[in-house]
Amino acid sequence: MRKAETGNVTPAKPVLSRVEGAGVYGEKTGFLLPAFAGTSFAGMTNALSATGTNYEAGEMPKQIKITAGQVQVEAELNDCPTAKAIADALAIRAKAQRWGGEIYFSIPVTAELEEDARQVLQPGDLGYWPTGNAFCIFFGATPASQGDEIRAASAVNIIGRIKGDLSQLWGVPDGADVSIEIL
Repeated sequence: MRKAETGNVTPAKPVLSRVEGAGVYGEKTGFLLPAFAGTSFAGMTNALSATGTNYEAGEMPKQIKITAGQVQVEAELNDCPTAKAIADALAIRAKAQRWGGEIYFSIPVTAELEEDARQVLQPGDLGYWPTGNAFCIFFGATPASQGDEIRAASAVNIIGRIKGDLSQLWGVPDGADVSIEIL
């Protein structure tokens, strides 16, 4: 597959592209799509829908299933540009990395920090860490936490929330197989 030229999405943030280069890659479609320079995000979503995604133009899947080792949880994605880019890349498979009460793993999406990005999180928050192109699941204190807070290494985009019991996530080991799928 040849790489497309990188372009900015209007507005200039976030810049969405495949990790190795340009374009947004949709695993469901199998196409490497150009970054749609000069196109609104809604226009890009419409174009992505036309390529064979299983949801209507302007909509996105909100319910996802995350499997990490022997643990399965359901979650809901927010309606934000980074969550939309991640939804377009599903299904995703990776290896879990643990950092205290956080599970994170690299995904084939890049995005810049959104205006509401933050470093201190709530139990069950799902985040996207632009520094590492990583999907993050927050459920407890991390090595960076101060007191009882949950603190990421640096600011993350809040992309959704886990639904239900978070305690089972403590049993996910470093290196476990992880998958994220649309429900």
